[in-house]
Amino acid sequence: MTKKKVIFFIGITVILFVVVIIYKKYIPTEQDIFPKCPVKLLTGLSCPGCGIQRAFHSLLCGNIGEALSYNYFFILSIPYAVILLIAYFCKKLGKGLVFVRYAEHRYGIYSYILLFFLWFVIRNIFDI
Repeated sequence: MTKKKVIFFIGITVILFVVVIIYKKYIPTEQDIFPKCPVKLLTGLSCPGCGIQRAFHSLLCGNIGEALSYNYFFILSIPYAVILLIAYFCKKLGKGLVFVRYAEHRYGIYSYILLFFLWFVIRNIFDI
């Protein structure tokens, strides 16, 4: 790994660590530093991402049930994101290319996008 990549990796790790500390320490609904959902502000509809900040805070505090109640799709997205992250590092290392091929298959990505938009419709119809 080149020096530039190591510095980039360390920088990203530090930024993620700081973000996790902020979300662990502060409750998103009680602080103005956390962004509000523009879709919710403009339309009154809950977008597929509404509640993710509160869900993330709840997960960091160990409240899985509460996190699930804020956004069901976020909880579904975590394993998918981990799989894609592992696939990314496998590709960079040149290992596990069969895993990468399945993880990044277009049908999996299309399915995730379809579920994303279905969640948008379902959560607003049933007011979830």
